[in-house]
Amino acid sequence: MPAPRITMRKIRDVLRLRLSVGLSIREIKASTKLSVGGIQKLLAKAKALGLTWPLPDDLRSGVSKACRQQWLACALGHNACLQE
Repeated sequence: MPAPRITMRKIRDVLRLRLSVGLSIREIKASTKLSVGGIQKLLAKAKALGLTWPLPDDLRSGVSKACRQQWLACALGHNACLQE
């Protein structure tokens, strides 16, 4: 059985809570109700991609919200990534 998908909102919340607020993984788990392992994988992928918070300008301006979410989903290996 596949693992449940992590919503884009929760992905953004995890990045914001860790990179901007500086919460621990366990504090993020309590806030988002995600597993410790899921949070660790997401943060490891974000670190490997060099993502920072707030997201870089090229992901925030001049690009539609749907396009930004699609890019972030693909970059983090999210299940919702569409193949083109």
